[in-house]
Amino acid sequence: MKRIINLALLLLASVTASELQAEPNEVSLDFSQYLHGPAKWQLGGDNVISLKMDDDATVFLDAKDKEIFRLRPPEYIKQALLSEDGKSLVLIAMKNKGRGSDYVALVRVTVADAGLKVTRLLESRQKLFASRWWLAELGAISNDGTKILAKFGVEYPEATGFRMDYKWYTIALPSGEILSEGLSIANSKAPARK
Repeated sequence: MKRIINLALLLLASVTASELQAEPNEVSLDFSQYLHGPAKWQLGGDNVISLKMDDDATVFLDAKDKEIFRLRPPEYIKQALLSEDGKSLVLIAMKNKGRGSDYVALVRVTVADAGLKVTRLLESRQKLFASRWWLAELGAISNDGTKILAKFGVEYPEATGFRMDYKWYTIALPSGEILSEGLSIANSKAPARK
C-alpha cells in the first residue's frame, strides 16, 4: 500500500511538472527582475534618477521623488547603462508580447539646464537597417549621451527564409545614423606623451 501511494505521488509530481513546462513563460514587467542592483543613479551634482513600479508601469522619479516620465505596460525596462562620466543613462524598453517580448525603444536620461531630460529614442519602427532589426544589448553610451555602442539583431531575407545576424554598431542619437560597425565612442583622454 505504501509503495502504491509513493508511486501515485511520483506520477502526480511528474504530471504537474510537465503541465508547468507546457505553460507559456510569463514576461515580468518589473525592472528589478532584469537590472542588477538598485535602480537609482546620480547623474552629476544633485541630479538623481530612480525607478519604481506603479502596478505594471515603470515610473522615473527625480531627486525629489517627482514623476518625470512613465513607461506604460506592456512596455518595461530590460537593461540600463550609465556613461563613463556618470552624466548620461540609457535604458532598453521592451514590449511584452505574451509568450515573449520585443525591443520597442531606448529611453535616454541626460542632465539639462532645468534638471533631467528623459527622451524616447530609436523606436523599433524607425528605419535603421534595410530590413527588420532590434537592439539586443547595450555596450556603451558616450558622456554627452549622443552616441551608443550596441549589439543589433538584423533579419535578412533569403531564398529559404530569413537569416539573422548580430553585430555591434555605433549609432548617433537621436538621428539613428549608423556611424560605424563596431566601436567609435571615445570618452577617455589619451595619455600624455613623454
